[in-house]
Amino acid sequence: MKKSMLLTAAFIFIAVFRIYSFDDMNRRIGIIYLKNAAAYYLNEQYDEAERFLEKTSEFHDTSSDYEYLYGLIRLEKENRINDAADYFERAIDNGNWILLDKKDCVTDLSLILFRKKEYLKLINIVEQEAYPDYNDNDLMYLYLLSLKYAGRSNDFSVVLNRAVSRYSDDYRFALLFVHENINYRNRVLSGMQVFRNEEGQAAVMFEAAMTLEDSGEKLAAIKKYHSAGGKDVSSYIEYYRLRGNITDEELEGLLSKKIFENPANIKRLESILPRIEQRRRLEEAWQSYTGNVYYDFNDDGYFEELHLYENGIPVGVSIDENQDGIIEVMLIFDGENPAEVIISGETFSVISFEDYPYVKELSVSEGSEREVYTFLKAKLSLPVYEIRSADNKLVFNKDNVEQFLSDLEVLKNSAVRISSYTGGGAKDNYVYLKKELERRDELYSVLKIYNKIIGNYVYQQVNDKRTTGFADIDYDNLIDLKENYKDGRIISIEADDNKNGIFDFKITFDEDKSVSWWDFNEDGLYDCRQYSENGVIINEYSSNFDGNFDIIERN
Repeated sequence: MKKSMLLTAAFIFIAVFRIYSFDDMNRRIGIIYLKNAAAYYLNEQYDEAERFLEKTSEFHDTSSDYEYLYGLIRLEKENRINDAADYFERAIDNGNWILLDKKDCVTDLSLILFRKKEYLKLINIVEQEAYPDYNDNDLMYLYLLSLKYAGRSNDFSVVLNRAVSRYSDDYRFALLFVHENINYRNRVLSGMQVFRNEEGQAAVMFEAAMTLEDSGEKLAAIKKYHSAGGKDVSSYIEYYRLRGNITDEELEGLLSKKIFENPANIKRLESILPRIEQRRRLEEAWQSYTGNVYYDFNDDGYFEELHLYENGIPVGVSIDENQDGIIEVMLIFDGENPAEVIISGETFSVISFEDYPYVKELSVSEGSEREVYTFLKAKLSLPVYEIRSADNKLVFNKDNVEQFLSDLEVLKNSAVRISSYTGGGAKDNYVYLKKELERRDELYSVLKIYNKIIGNYVYQQVNDKRTTGFADIDYDNLIDLKENYKDGRIISIEADDNKNGIFDFKITFDEDKSVSWWDFNEDGLYDCRQYSENGVIINEYSSNFDGNFDIIERN
């Protein structure tokens, strides 16, 4: 009996040992498969990674590594964000990590939750699984932003105060600190020594100064950042100018102080300014301008009003009152004395050049129809006339005439509304294109995008230089903004205006000018482009939507 029991015990021991050895061998093989799957994943060979992962059958229900890797493959291979999040959550709940790190899984899950704006869920995950044990900058940054967006302002302030010191090599936290409230900003500006190197501190000081009204503080911060070896100074300045934090006058002062010695930096700064020299030449040109200023009030491609200037002084106004393309009313100024233009019946009285030497060109329209009080009466940029109903004569408002003749600001302001249709193309399409341009005047779109980018902006790096930047503004898994760089300098921005996954707006930058492009019907051919030339805004339209710009409009 005793011998039998010993034999039985020995048999059980051998059996268990064999089973254990077999399971241990399977586990070792499974770990090898996991390593292979991870290696293929890192090499972006997702099919091979998935093939090896499926061989780790003993880990399918017990290993966090399997769930995490499978979720990563679903994310990278098929962009299935929700599926990936489910796998990541299961991996965290499982808690059995063999090769991979739970910290990375928590960070990746947090990124997805942040993109989906599930801030409370992100906060709970971080507080349960990571905070404050993991020294992970990205995770803590997402956690901070989630606290802010979820309305937990007290927690946000407490964590932010701690994070500024703890992550003092990551200036994202200091920038959040700068913008939290005015006291934080002032503490930074007063020289808060929490940054580990001078360049980083200068960068945060730069950001803090941009929130001030004081131009001297701004320029001093720029100079300090530059002196500390700050990189991409001109890109920084362009960014702040787009956000409205730096005025043209401040940029002019920046150049005049000769802070930058590098000719390339100076040239770049000059190129991003709104053409200071051009503006100066334009102002001089207005003072001696001789020519016509056109107005197209109803956007039909024809002029309803024309102002004639001689050496910067208005000498005549022609008006198409009933918008039929024919001038019915002409107002002629003889020097500073307005001449009363009488409308007699359906024809103009004859006016000779000899009587009005300041007028270079005059048109007389016969048989024209008119309505005395049309919307043009109210729309006229300066109401210098009225028509007496008693005798049907046109008389002048002398006070307005005096202002019209002397105030150059009137001329400058009017210039913004110049609209000249040079002909060509289909008129109906021109009207549509013009209205689309006004509706979508999409430098605003890019400005909004710049201001909304927080944690979802990803740069591709090549030799430590930016090559392409992507942003998904509304977290719908479609790229809304793309920035293209060459030799470290931005050369174009593309945007998806209506968030349907197709780039329909672009800005291109070169050394001379920037050009905005629109593709209204999203067929890959641009229908409108806009740029500035000698201080004049020029819109070009493709009336047939074929990429051929056959309409030019000067504004």
